[in-house]
Amino acid sequence: MKLIVEQPYPITGSVSARALAQAMGLPSRVQRWAVNLARLGRPWTLGLITGPSGCGKTTLARAVFPEARWLDPTPHAAESLFDLTGGLTEAERVASLMRCGLGSPRQWFCPPDRLSGGQRILASLLPMFIEGRGLWIADEFGSTMDRRRAKLLAMTMRQRLIATVRRRADGAQINRTPRLVVISAWSALARWLAPDWIMDGRDGTIRRRTPPKPDEADDRFSSGKLTLERTSRRCWSNFAWAHFLDETLHRSARAYLVRWHRVPVGFVATLQVPGKRGFRRVTRLVIDPVCQGLGLGINVLNMLAEVETVGGDRLSIVTRHPGLAGALSRSPMWRFIRRCRRRPHQGLLTERRMSEAVVSSFAYLPNARAPDRGGHRETLIPGG
Repeated sequence: MKLIVEQPYPITGSVSARALAQAMGLPSRVQRWAVNLARLGRPWTLGLITGPSGCGKTTLARAVFPEARWLDPTPHAAESLFDLTGGLTEAERVASLMRCGLGSPRQWFCPPDRLSGGQRILASLLPMFIEGRGLWIADEFGSTMDRRRAKLLAMTMRQRLIATVRRRADGAQINRTPRLVVISAWSALARWLAPDWIMDGRDGTIRRRTPPKPDEADDRFSSGKLTLERTSRRCWSNFAWAHFLDETLHRSARAYLVRWHRVPVGFVATLQVPGKRGFRRVTRLVIDPVCQGLGLGINVLNMLAEVETVGGDRLSIVTRHPGLAGALSRSPMWRFIRRCRRRPHQGLLTERRMSEAVVSSFAYLPNARAPDRGGHRETLIPGG
């Protein structure tokens, strides 16, 4: 089926504007696109409309997908992003926010109108992950984000979409995978987004792509391209802003830098437990918020534990983050020790919780078997 889209561009404006257009001999024109809808194919999850600015990408998307819902980066009238996720359980709220790339709790409790331009792009994805299913369009995708973060968001978008799952009251999972059409003038985005099809915004031609297999899409983020390397404590300054409790680092901490596809995406450090020889604990774990919610943190902890326990030492971690605590409790590599309540640090969490914070402790099990990763193996790179 072929769809013909026409967009007229008449000469309008004031008398002087129309007089100038007439003097220049500028005629009215009608832009036409011929879109072969059969090229879209079925089924598909992720599509891309690209082309130079002003070529008509948005007009074309409205005509080809009239039933789609548009993701709006305009700030919503709410006290915080967390309040926009009403109707869900607390675990589903946290999962939805992290799936949007808003993995820092400081962002959860921030009023939407105080978000930066890049954070508003991420927050606009929230309705799609909350409701699931349906067809959605993201215009100017990543336009107000730095290229590194936009690249990371694009590389993980398919995994974010297929991870949109809900549970019924009886515990059964409900697959609510939405379909997303991304509009961007950044043509290089196709390399990282890996869409099912690409539409040229200039003439409407569609080029089909071979999407990754489901197991490959799930494993893109936790593949052997994830590395951990020793680094100096000075590197902490690049990630301290993303830590939601304390921005300081102990002078005796052993620091590691996390890279994915050679791009720094996180920082982790361990510290000797006072008075207990051979016991170390994770004192800092920070993953770039745009990369959270995809299992990167638990993979980093498993890699770190393999290194720290080589000499027979033991490793533990204490966390207040509900997402990380849930991942650790589901992992066979970590044993739950206890859950207690402590007074939270002064500041944002005290204002939101108005009560004591829940703290969970876990210990690494050296003899437990790690989940199979399809032949991929994480690596440790010695470094300075």
